Amino acid sequence: MPAADLLRFRDSHSGPIHKARAYVFGTVAEITIYSEHSRCAQTLASAVLDDFDRLHWLLHAWKDSALSNLNRAIAAGDRDIPVKPELARLIRDATEFSKRSRGLFNPAIGRLVQQWNFHASEFVPAAPDPRDVRRVLDADPKMTDVMLNGCTVNCANRYVQLDFGGYAKGYALDRAIRFLRRKELTGALVNIGGNLMALGTKGERAWRVGIQHPRNPGPIARLPLYDGEAISTSGDYERYFMLNGKRHCHLIDPRTGEPASGSQSATVVIPRGECSGTLSDASSGPLFIQGADGWRELAGQLGITSAMLVDERGDSHLTDEMRDRVEFD
Repeated sequence: MPAADLLRFRDSHSGPIHKARAYVFGTVAEITIYSEHSRCAQTLASAVLDDFDRLHWLLHAWKDSALSNLNRAIAAGDRDIPVKPELARLIRDATEFSKRSRGLFNPAIGRLVQQWNFHASEFVPAAPDPRDVRRVLDADPKMTDVMLNGCTVNCANRYVQLDFGGYAKGYALDRAIRFLRRKELTGALVNIGGNLMALGTKGERAWRVGIQHPRNPGPIARLPLYDGEAISTSGDYERYFMLNGKRHCHLIDPRTGEPASGSQSATVVIPRGECSGTLSDASSGPLFIQGADGWRELAGQLGITSAMLVDERGDSHLTDEMRDRVEFD
């Protein structure tokens, strides 16, 4: 069980609110439950955080986990590698979404993420040897290199190294909301490091969330989040380091092998559906990498109608649907 705490207080406008927090997926996860029943809220929040912790250690990209074990087997050239059914499903779904995103969502480039020192608890402000980056780019690791037969993996490309950092939080959100909905909870908001998903309402009102300003403290805008909707923001303001006056973020462009630099943040809102959380997490990164030139076209190709991009100059670009629902601070 991750280290967690439960807080209870009464909102003067909308009734009793219970919060539980834990550190997972390299960030803070927070469960907010609207309920009159404190003990029930605590039990449900603890169950959600337990599942987050389980997923954290299933999908950890560099510490010992089912995913890192698979990566070591691929690098060693092993054949017929058995994986857990849940991991097989994630690989299958990630492969399909990678195709839809023109390859900008590419969890197979974990080796590049590692070369840029983002597989570590603390950032090291150093660029990799360009020759090492070139070797990975020439090998062209991609999700379609990973062949699945049931729960058995074969991958001939030893440069494939899976990293679900842009996918796991959304998958965890979907699982959390499905669990809380089965428990007939009427109101909850789940937040994993800025990836949020809503269940029901906060009393008689919709949940209201902020979009983090990429350069200043606090939100750049706020908007209501309705039952089953998910929102995700990918930005260059949390996981990054400065080197020679240039910002290097953890979002690696698979076309260049370098940190993407044409955006400050990209936000998407996904309507209620079977995998809203997963789609939100997997969509915001590609839009960020695409940048101001072509992001709208890519959003349309991904079926996203509510999105906002803050470009490298700090200017905000919004789809019409997003413009109708946000309020700028």
